Amino acid sequence: MEDSGNTSDESTSSSKRQKISGDSGNTDEGLDRISVLPDSVLLYILSLLPTKEAIKTGILSKRWAYLWTSVPNLDFSDPNFEESEDEDGFVNFVDRTLILYGGSRIKRFRVVFEYREWFASRVDLWIRFAARKNVEELILEFAEGDNLDPLDGDPYLLPQHVLTNGSVTNLSFSFCRINPHGSISWRSLKSLSLSYMPLNDNLVHDIITGSPSLEVLDLYECCGLRKLNITSENLKKLTLRDYYSSSDLNSALEISAPNIQSLSILGILNRRCHLMNMPSLIDATLQFQIMIDNILDEYNVYEGYHNILRVILETLQHVKVLRIGIWCIQV
Repeated sequence: MEDSGNTSDESTSSSKRQKISGDSGNTDEGLDRISVLPDSVLLYILSLLPTKEAIKTGILSKRWAYLWTSVPNLDFSDPNFEESEDEDGFVNFVDRTLILYGGSRIKRFRVVFEYREWFASRVDLWIRFAARKNVEELILEFAEGDNLDPLDGDPYLLPQHVLTNGSVTNLSFSFCRINPHGSISWRSLKSLSLSYMPLNDNLVHDIITGSPSLEVLDLYECCGLRKLNITSENLKKLTLRDYYSSSDLNSALEISAPNIQSLSILGILNRRCHLMNMPSLIDATLQFQIMIDNILDEYNVYEGYHNILRVILETLQHVKVLRIGIWCIQV
Protein backbone atom coordinates (compact mmCIF):
# COMPACT_ATOMS: atom_id res chain seq x y z
CA MET A 1 0.00 0.00 0.00
CA GLU A 2 2.85 2.37 0.83
CA ASP A 3 4.54 1.60 -2.49
CA SER A 4 1.30 2.34 -4.29
CA GLY A 5 1.04 5.67 -2.50
CA ASN A 6 4.58 6.60 -3.48
CA THR A 7 3.88 5.69 -7.06
CA SER A 8 0.77 7.86 -7.03
CA ASP A 9 2.69 10.79 -5.56
CA GLU A 10 5.45 10.44 -8.13
CA SER A 11 2.89 10.30 -10.92
CA THR A 12 1.18 13.43 -9.66
CA SER A 13 4.50 15.23 -9.26
CA SER A 14 5.54 14.18 -12.76
CA SER A 15 2.23 15.41 -14.15
CA LYS A 16 2.71 18.79 -12.47
CA ARG A 17 6.22 19.06 -13.85
CA GLN A 18 4.94 18.30 -17.34
CA LYS A 19 2.22 20.92 -16.98
CA ILE A 20 4.66 23.54 -15.80
CA SER A 21 7.06 22.61 -18.55
CA GLY A 22 4.26 22.78 -21.08
CA ASP A 23 3.18 26.22 -19.89
CA SER A 24 6.75 27.44 -20.10
CA GLY A 25 6.98 26.08 -23.60
CA ASN A 26 3.84 27.94 -24.60
CA THR A 27 5.29 31.16 -23.22
CA ASP A 28 8.47 30.72 -25.20
CA GLU A 29 6.41 29.89 -28.24
CA GLY A 30 4.43 33.11 -27.74
CA LEU A 31 7.63 35.12 -27.64
CA ASP A 32 8.82 33.40 -30.79
CA ARG A 33 5.57 34.24 -32.50
CA ILE A 34 6.05 37.93 -31.71
CA SER A 35 9.59 37.90 -33.00
CA VAL A 36 8.58 36.35 -36.33
CA LEU A 37 5.73 38.76 -37.04
CA PRO A 38 6.13 40.59 -40.36
CA ASP A 39 7.65 44.05 -40.29
CA SER A 40 4.33 45.61 -41.32
CA VAL A 41 2.68 44.36 -38.12
CA LEU A 42 5.57 45.42 -35.90
CA LEU A 43 5.62 48.85 -37.51
CA TYR A 44 1.92 49.22 -36.82
CA ILE A 45 2.52 48.40 -33.16
CA LEU A 46 5.40 50.87 -32.95
CA SER A 47 3.31 53.57 -34.63
CA LEU A 48 0.95 53.51 -31.63
CA LEU A 49 3.75 54.51 -29.24
CA PRO A 50 5.27 57.92 -28.57
CA THR A 51 8.40 58.13 -30.69
CA LYS A 52 10.71 58.12 -27.68
CA GLU A 53 9.22 54.81 -26.52
CA ALA A 54 9.37 53.33 -30.01
CA ILE A 55 13.09 54.10 -30.17
CA LYS A 56 13.68 52.23 -26.90
CA THR A 57 12.57 48.97 -28.55
CA GLY A 58 15.81 49.05 -30.53
CA ILE A 59 17.61 47.36 -27.63
CA LEU A 60 15.52 44.17 -27.98
CA SER A 61 17.53 42.65 -30.82
CA LYS A 62 19.38 43.49 -34.03
CA ARG A 63 16.15 43.20 -35.97
CA TRP A 64 14.50 45.83 -33.78
CA ALA A 65 17.49 48.17 -33.76
CA TYR A 66 16.37 50.41 -36.61
CA LEU A 67 12.82 49.22 -37.15
CA TRP A 68 11.47 52.41 -35.58
CA THR A 69 13.08 54.49 -38.33
CA SER A 70 10.34 53.36 -40.71
CA VAL A 71 7.25 53.93 -38.56
CA PRO A 72 4.57 55.98 -40.39
CA ASN A 73 3.71 58.05 -37.29
CA LEU A 74 6.07 60.35 -35.42
CA ASP A 75 4.74 61.55 -32.08
CA PHE A 76 6.99 63.86 -30.09
CA SER A 77 4.74 64.33 -27.10
CA ASP A 78 6.23 62.18 -24.35
CA PRO A 79 5.24 63.83 -21.03
CA ASN A 80 8.44 62.51 -19.44
CA PHE A 81 10.36 65.24 -21.26
CA GLU A 82 8.76 67.83 -19.00
CA GLU A 83 9.97 65.96 -15.94
CA SER A 84 13.46 64.94 -16.98
CA GLU A 85 14.62 67.24 -19.75
CA ASP A 86 14.58 70.93 -20.51
CA GLU A 87 13.17 72.42 -23.71
CA ASP A 88 16.58 72.38 -25.40
CA GLY A 89 16.86 68.67 -24.68
CA PHE A 90 13.48 68.05 -26.28
CA VAL A 91 14.36 70.06 -29.38
CA ASN A 92 17.70 68.28 -29.73
CA PHE A 93 15.98 64.92 -29.43
CA VAL A 94 13.60 65.78 -32.28
CA ASP A 95 16.54 66.94 -34.41
CA ARG A 96 18.48 63.71 -33.87
CA THR A 97 15.43 61.54 -34.49
CA LEU A 98 14.66 63.15 -37.83
CA ILE A 99 18.27 62.71 -38.94
CA LEU A 100 17.99 58.96 -38.35
CA TYR A 101 14.47 58.56 -39.72
CA GLY A 102 14.36 56.55 -42.94
CA GLY A 103 10.68 56.23 -43.78
CA SER A 104 9.55 57.26 -47.24
CA ARG A 105 6.23 58.67 -46.09
CA ILE A 106 4.82 60.12 -42.87
CA LYS A 107 1.16 59.63 -42.11
CA ARG A 108 0.99 61.50 -38.79
CA PHE A 109 3.45 64.05 -37.42
CA ARG A 110 2.73 65.43 -33.94
CA VAL A 111 4.80 67.78 -31.80
CA VAL A 112 3.71 68.90 -28.35
CA PHE A 113 5.93 71.22 -26.33
CA GLU A 114 6.12 74.71 -24.88
CA TYR A 115 7.20 76.75 -27.90
CA ARG A 116 9.62 79.64 -27.62
CA GLU A 117 10.46 82.11 -30.37
CA TRP A 118 14.13 81.11 -30.50
CA PHE A 119 13.09 77.61 -31.61
CA ALA A 120 11.40 78.93 -34.77
CA SER A 121 14.15 77.93 -37.22
CA ARG A 122 14.33 74.42 -35.76
CA VAL A 123 10.57 73.96 -35.97
CA ASP A 124 10.70 75.22 -39.56
CA LEU A 125 13.06 72.35 -40.41
CA TRP A 126 10.82 69.78 -38.71
CA ILE A 127 7.79 70.87 -40.67
CA ARG A 128 9.74 71.02 -43.93
CA PHE A 129 10.92 67.47 -43.24
CA ALA A 130 7.36 66.25 -42.67
CA ALA A 131 6.10 68.05 -45.77
CA ARG A 132 8.74 66.38 -47.94
CA LYS A 133 7.46 63.04 -46.64
CA ASN A 134 3.92 63.94 -47.81
CA VAL A 135 2.55 64.13 -44.29
CA GLU A 136 -1.21 63.57 -44.02
CA GLU A 137 -1.85 64.66 -40.42
CA LEU A 138 0.13 67.59 -39.03
CA ILE A 139 -0.43 68.42 -35.36
CA LEU A 140 1.49 71.27 -33.72
CA GLU A 141 0.46 71.86 -30.12
CA PHE A 142 2.60 74.70 -28.83
CA ALA A 143 0.25 76.10 -26.18
CA GLU A 144 0.84 75.34 -22.52
CA GLY A 145 -2.68 74.72 -21.28
CA ASP A 146 -5.26 76.99 -19.70
CA ASN A 147 -2.85 79.62 -18.41
CA LEU A 148 -1.94 80.87 -21.87
CA ASP A 149 -3.35 84.14 -23.16
CA PRO A 150 -3.32 84.01 -26.99
CA LEU A 151 -2.45 87.70 -27.11
CA ASP A 152 0.73 87.20 -25.06
CA GLY A 153 4.06 85.91 -26.33
CA ASP A 154 5.00 85.21 -29.92
CA PRO A 155 3.07 82.38 -31.57
CA TYR A 156 4.86 80.26 -34.13
CA LEU A 157 4.49 81.70 -37.63
CA LEU A 158 3.49 78.94 -40.02
CA PRO A 159 5.67 78.89 -43.17
CA GLN A 160 3.97 79.69 -46.46
CA HIS A 161 4.65 76.20 -47.84
CA VAL A 162 2.46 74.76 -45.07
CA LEU A 163 -0.42 76.94 -46.27
CA THR A 164 -0.28 75.38 -49.74
CA ASN A 165 0.28 71.75 -48.76
CA GLY A 166 -1.84 69.52 -50.97
CA SER A 167 -1.33 66.23 -49.09
CA VAL A 168 -2.58 67.09 -45.60
CA THR A 169 -6.02 65.80 -44.61
CA ASN A 170 -5.94 66.77 -40.93
CA LEU A 171 -4.41 69.92 -39.45
CA SER A 172 -4.31 70.96 -35.81
CA PHE A 173 -2.49 74.13 -34.78
CA SER A 174 -2.16 75.53 -31.27
CA PHE A 175 -0.39 78.82 -30.49
CA CYS A 176 0.52 79.33 -34.13
CA ARG A 177 -0.01 82.29 -36.44
CA ILE A 178 -1.24 82.34 -40.02
CA ASN A 179 -0.02 85.29 -42.07
CA PRO A 180 -0.24 84.23 -45.73
CA HIS A 181 1.94 85.94 -48.32
CA GLY A 182 -0.13 84.33 -51.05
CA SER A 183 -3.14 82.08 -51.32
CA ILE A 184 -4.12 79.34 -48.88
CA SER A 185 -4.59 76.01 -50.64
CA TRP A 186 -5.41 72.89 -48.64
CA ARG A 187 -7.19 70.95 -51.34
CA SER A 188 -7.17 67.61 -49.45
CA LEU A 189 -7.95 68.98 -45.99
CA LYS A 190 -10.89 67.32 -44.20
CA SER A 191 -10.49 68.50 -40.60
CA LEU A 192 -9.02 71.71 -39.17
CA SER A 193 -8.53 72.63 -35.52
CA LEU A 194 -7.21 76.04 -34.46
CA SER A 195 -6.57 76.96 -30.83
CA TYR A 196 -4.95 79.86 -28.99
CA MET A 197 -4.65 81.74 -32.26
CA PRO A 198 -5.43 85.31 -33.33
CA LEU A 199 -7.89 85.26 -36.24
CA ASN A 200 -9.93 87.70 -38.26
CA ASP A 201 -12.93 87.43 -40.56
CA ASN A 202 -10.96 87.70 -43.81
CA LEU A 203 -8.41 85.09 -42.75
CA VAL A 204 -11.08 82.53 -41.86
CA HIS A 205 -12.82 83.25 -45.16
CA ASP A 206 -9.56 82.62 -47.04
CA ILE A 207 -8.98 79.39 -45.11
CA ILE A 208 -12.43 78.02 -45.88
CA THR A 209 -12.27 79.13 -49.51
CA GLY A 210 -8.87 77.46 -49.92
CA SER A 211 -10.09 74.22 -48.33
CA PRO A 212 -12.83 72.95 -50.68
CA SER A 213 -12.94 69.49 -49.04
CA LEU A 214 -13.08 70.74 -45.43
CA GLU A 215 -15.78 68.97 -43.39
CA VAL A 216 -14.92 69.78 -39.76
CA LEU A 217 -13.82 73.11 -38.25
CA ASP A 218 -12.92 73.46 -34.56
CA LEU A 219 -12.06 76.88 -33.10
CA TYR A 220 -10.79 76.82 -29.52
CA GLU A 221 -9.78 79.89 -27.50
CA CYS A 222 -9.35 81.99 -30.63
CA CYS A 223 -9.98 85.72 -30.78
CA GLY A 224 -10.59 88.46 -33.33
CA LEU A 225 -13.71 87.20 -35.12
CA ARG A 226 -16.81 89.31 -35.67
CA LYS A 227 -18.62 87.61 -38.53
CA LEU A 228 -18.10 83.94 -39.28
CA ASN A 229 -19.57 83.45 -42.75
CA ILE A 230 -19.36 79.83 -43.92
CA THR A 231 -20.70 79.16 -47.40
CA SER A 232 -18.84 75.93 -48.13
CA GLU A 233 -21.11 73.08 -49.19
CA ASN A 234 -18.83 70.41 -47.68
CA LEU A 235 -18.25 71.93 -44.24
CA LYS A 236 -20.80 70.16 -42.03
CA LYS A 237 -19.52 70.43 -38.45
CA LEU A 238 -18.53 73.58 -36.55
CA THR A 239 -17.32 73.73 -32.95
CA LEU A 240 -16.70 76.97 -31.07
CA ARG A 241 -14.93 76.53 -27.73
CA ASP A 242 -14.12 79.17 -25.13
CA TYR A 243 -14.56 82.13 -27.43
CA TYR A 244 -13.93 85.38 -25.61
CA SER A 245 -14.01 89.09 -26.31
CA SER A 246 -12.49 92.01 -24.46
CA SER A 247 -15.67 94.00 -25.11
CA ASP A 248 -18.94 93.73 -23.18
CA LEU A 249 -22.05 91.68 -23.87
CA ASN A 250 -23.33 94.24 -26.36
CA SER A 251 -20.69 93.00 -28.80
CA ALA A 252 -21.86 90.00 -30.83
CA LEU A 253 -20.31 87.26 -32.92
CA GLU A 254 -22.41 86.54 -36.00
CA ILE A 255 -22.37 83.04 -37.47
CA SER A 256 -23.92 82.37 -40.86
CA ALA A 257 -23.61 78.80 -42.14
CA PRO A 258 -26.38 77.56 -44.43
CA ASN A 259 -24.87 74.09 -44.92
CA ILE A 260 -23.71 73.31 -41.38
CA GLN A 261 -25.42 70.23 -39.94
CA SER A 262 -23.76 70.06 -36.51
CA LEU A 263 -22.98 73.02 -34.24
CA SER A 264 -21.37 73.01 -30.78
CA ILE A 265 -20.84 76.06 -28.57
CA LEU A 266 -18.75 75.01 -25.58
CA GLY A 267 -16.76 76.37 -22.67
CA ILE A 268 -16.56 80.04 -21.70
CA LEU A 269 -18.80 82.43 -23.64
CA ASN A 270 -18.79 86.10 -22.71
CA ARG A 271 -20.41 87.75 -25.68
CA ARG A 272 -23.64 87.45 -27.58
CA CYS A 273 -23.76 84.97 -30.43
CA HIS A 274 -26.12 85.51 -33.36
CA LEU A 275 -26.89 82.42 -35.41
CA MET A 276 -28.09 83.34 -38.88
CA ASN A 277 -29.13 81.40 -41.94
CA MET A 278 -28.66 77.86 -40.61
CA PRO A 279 -31.51 75.90 -42.26
CA SER A 280 -29.50 72.66 -42.58
CA LEU A 281 -28.68 72.39 -38.87
CA ILE A 282 -29.71 69.02 -37.42
CA ASP A 283 -27.65 68.64 -34.25
CA ALA A 284 -26.75 71.39 -31.75
CA THR A 285 -24.90 71.35 -28.43
CA LEU A 286 -24.94 74.28 -25.99
CA GLN A 287 -22.58 73.58 -23.11
CA PHE A 288 -21.02 76.94 -22.46
CA GLN A 289 -20.36 78.34 -18.99
CA ILE A 290 -21.09 81.72 -17.50
CA MET A 291 -18.00 83.58 -16.35
CA ILE A 292 -18.61 86.09 -13.54
CA ASP A 293 -15.61 88.30 -12.82
CA ASN A 294 -17.34 90.42 -10.18
CA ILE A 295 -20.01 89.01 -7.88
CA LEU A 296 -21.57 92.48 -7.67
CA ASP A 297 -22.43 92.22 -11.35
CA GLU A 298 -24.02 88.79 -11.00
CA TYR A 299 -27.55 89.92 -11.85
CA ASN A 300 -26.51 91.85 -14.95
CA VAL A 301 -24.33 88.99 -16.17
CA TYR A 302 -27.07 86.41 -15.77
CA GLU A 303 -29.56 88.71 -17.43
CA GLY A 304 -27.19 89.18 -20.34
CA TYR A 305 -26.64 85.44 -20.73
CA HIS A 306 -30.35 84.80 -20.43
CA ASN A 307 -30.82 87.02 -23.47
CA ILE A 308 -27.98 85.29 -25.32
CA LEU A 309 -29.48 81.86 -24.71
CA ARG A 310 -32.99 82.96 -25.60
CA VAL A 311 -31.89 84.31 -28.98
CA ILE A 312 -29.88 81.16 -29.73
CA LEU A 313 -32.74 78.82 -28.80
CA GLU A 314 -35.13 80.74 -31.04
CA THR A 315 -32.75 80.09 -33.92
CA LEU A 316 -32.49 76.37 -33.10
CA GLN A 317 -36.19 75.54 -33.03
CA HIS A 318 -35.93 73.33 -36.11
CA VAL A 319 -33.04 71.08 -34.99
CA LYS A 320 -33.70 67.38 -34.36
CA VAL A 321 -31.17 66.95 -31.53
CA LEU A 322 -30.47 69.65 -28.93
CA ARG A 323 -28.11 69.17 -25.96
CA ILE A 324 -28.03 71.78 -23.21
CA GLY A 325 -25.45 71.96 -20.43
CA ILE A 326 -26.12 72.68 -16.78
CA TRP A 327 -25.10 76.34 -16.97
CA CYS A 328 -27.59 76.99 -19.73
CA ILE A 329 -30.32 75.32 -17.67
CA GLN A 330 -29.49 77.54 -14.70
CA VAL A 331 -29.79 80.63 -16.86
